[in-house]
Amino acid sequence: MKNALNFLLFQAAWWPSVLGAAAGHYWIGLPLVLLCAVVRIAQASDPRGETRLLLAITGGGIILDSALALAGVFEPRGALGPAWICPPWLAGLWLAFATTLRGSLGWLRGRPILAAVLGAPGGAFSYLAGARLGALDFPETVWPSLAVLFVVWAVVFPLTMMVSERCEACNRGEECELQSLES
Repeated sequence: MKNALNFLLFQAAWWPSVLGAAAGHYWIGLPLVLLCAVVRIAQASDPRGETRLLLAITGGGIILDSALALAGVFEPRGALGPAWICPPWLAGLWLAFATTLRGSLGWLRGRPILAAVLGAPGGAFSYLAGARLGALDFPETVWPSLAVLFVVWAVVFPLTMMVSERCEACNRGEECELQSLES
């Protein structure tokens, strides 16, 4: 039941975030993104650990999308400065995505090949859907950007799952390099 709720909350955050960005209402989805995060943290056995995971994935996503935008792979609408800086609505989608790693997509943990195979098209087509809905723009020739996003998400999705697993190991008190971050 928790996974179904997580899936529904993610969808409830994704759609208004993307449609809001397309309409120039860049903040409209953020309350639902925050609800998604609050519910996930409340459900977690270790709320502090879950919060660290959500922040780490969101921060990494902001850096990644800013780099991709700077490289010209896509241009999100609603940037608060230069067009390549990840806008708040897109950062919010990273936060919502992070809630799924131990939630509705948790069944992919420990399955990096499957995560790569599903993540490549899932991630790339999510950006394509955002472009089709008007939240971001691709260069005139879309296919090179989609190819880059396929490769990026074939790596990013299994990597985020691995980070989720490592954070959980740290939360259980097992030895890991992430514990030094608390010092």
